[in-house]
Amino acid sequence: MFVAIGISVIAVAPAAAQFAVREVPPENQFFRFKAQYLVKATGEVVRFDLVRPCRAQYAKDVFGDSVGLGPLGTGKYEPGSYFGGVNRFPKVTQDGHAIVVRIPLACKGETTANGKLPPDLLPFVSWFEDADDLTQGLMYATEDAYRSPLAKIEFRGASIEAASSEDFQDWLKHAAEGFRPSRDIQSPLGLTQHDIFGGGPIAQFCRGVHQVAFPPELVARLAEIQPPGKPRFWNWVAAEQAGTGEKLKALMEDTHRLRTPYRYGGLSMYDFLQTPGESSPTSAHGAFRRPDMKPVPVFPYSHIPDGMRSAAIDKEKGLPLYFDVDLRPEMRGFLSCRKATSLRSLYPDPNVKIEWRANGEQIAGYMLSLMWMPPGAFFENDTHLYGRVEVM
Repeated sequence: MFVAIGISVIAVAPAAAQFAVREVPPENQFFRFKAQYLVKATGEVVRFDLVRPCRAQYAKDVFGDSVGLGPLGTGKYEPGSYFGGVNRFPKVTQDGHAIVVRIPLACKGETTANGKLPPDLLPFVSWFEDADDLTQGLMYATEDAYRSPLAKIEFRGASIEAASSEDFQDWLKHAAEGFRPSRDIQSPLGLTQHDIFGGGPIAQFCRGVHQVAFPPELVARLAEIQPPGKPRFWNWVAAEQAGTGEKLKALMEDTHRLRTPYRYGGLSMYDFLQTPGESSPTSAHGAFRRPDMKPVPVFPYSHIPDGMRSAAIDKEKGLPLYFDVDLRPEMRGFLSCRKATSLRSLYPDPNVKIEWRANGEQIAGYMLSLMWMPPGAFFENDTHLYGRVEVM
């Protein structure tokens, strides 16, 4: 399943840094990742065959407590390194597009053959229309994306195998074979830590919303809470303004308390609120840690003015600053990838308001300032709840 995925940058805590730490080594030193994608327009098969080194993910201090090690818990920040916390790898297609795959972490002996990873592994992968510009793309987050009539690629399978130091040296030796460079993809070894963490060209975040349907038993109660005028999209603020905020709170508390009988698209409220960590969805079910559960639908933001170009054009035209969630059926399964660019240079006033829309319609109750992150949740009529999804 899908839930809000946010992988924070982990640093050694000042208090812990006062004590000696003992690194906890990975169970395996290397692993091999393979994946294949077919470009529909040309018939080209793009193959990823990568050998990745593992390193200590965390350390323990003298009290036995875990201590993070650098960016994403993978050691100190090394701008020029192609490894460590670098979990994405790009390839340029023959017609000038780019495919960037997110490599699942497999440093605890996991392989798709030994059952520690699902045999139908489905990695996150992003498509960029222009290989010279990796600032914005579209992530194929679940199988739904590949079923879309708008899909540019087909997924042909992925696996993770055990690997050795000799395998890694052999991969380094042959990495340049067939390499196609672009303005933003300069090395056959892929992206660097600077590219990922230090303000490089690639989109750092892929964002959108997940959708869950309320069980029929709760729809009647939610209908009583929906604000006057029955706006299609609304949020907690609209309920508070209508005087039904306490009823909405009670409904959600009941949903949490009764999470066993109330399952959303196969996933309980409790499970979809949990952070899935490093695992990837599977092609059969789309579940993160629960392969017995099917995926909750996800949808991307269609217009996100956090890139300099779109925001600058909007400001020049005098248009309102807004975010729009694309809930069209053909966009199910995708997330929107953008380079994190601050709006502050264009809108220095932190109180500038951001209008939130879904399918072009304003979400009743939402008008946030630049001081705030995207909305955490909103409702559609009396049937669905949407929450934020983020993959880094």
